[in-house]
Amino acid sequence: MKLKRMDGFNDCIIGVAERFGETFIVYSHTKVIKQLMEDDMDEEEAEEYYRFNMEGAYVGATTPAFLHSIEIPSDADMELDKIKKDLAEIDEEWLASCKKKMAIDDFHKRADEGDKKRS
Repeated sequence: MKLKRMDGFNDCIIGVAERFGETFIVYSHTKVIKQLMEDDMDEEEAEEYYRFNMEGAYVGATTPAFLHSIEIPSDADMELDKIKKDLAEIDEEWLASCKKKMAIDDFHKRADEGDKKRS
């Protein structure tokens, strides 16, 4: 069976995939939108055109698919985020304890000044 292509979007092809025994072309959503914008559409027009005329078109079993790329953080990135969060909490606790100590020190200083005035 011949794979169905979208005219003028060969540079947007990122591979092929299989679904229920049928092979079909996979396009990059990002590249398709960029291509449409190069053809004098703004981003909103490009997205609307894409949704209606490309994503919404069914042309049989070999209808192309569109990949929306996302970034999935690695375990190391997730661990780093946890460390940053933990450090922020520690910083908040440390700052609170410093403020408390400063308040106590200030209280003692004022008490000492009061004792000196009375003497």
